[in-house]
Amino acid sequence: MKVIKRDGRIVTYDRSKIRIAIENANKDVRKEDRATNEEIKEIIYYIEDLNKTRMLAEDIQDIVEEKLMELNKFQLAKAYIIYRYQMALSTEQDKNNSSIIELVGNVSNKNMMLA
Repeated sequence: MKVIKRDGRIVTYDRSKIRIAIENANKDVRKEDRATNEEIKEIIYYIEDLNKTRMLAEDIQDIVEEKLMELNKFQLAKAYIIYRYQMALSTEQDKNNSSIIELVGNVSNKNMMLA
């Protein structure tokens, strides 16, 4: 399966990214609110069993949230949503920083040409 990222890039599906995201959210909740290894596998298998050739990264994340709530892992779902939001902010910040660096580089190059 191919995954369409927020920035439009298309990458190969990597189940470990789902596991890592859930495990990171697991760290932010009490032990009894955490997803077990088996529950994480269940979520991953559900996504894979959809047999899609392409999926938006956001759709995969939505499914993870829904499945966590179906498992009555509401605090974990909340932590996952926060984790997801922080990652989106980080991606947006990286994109903005790249644009600024590119803009500064272009201005510097133009100033050199004028000198």
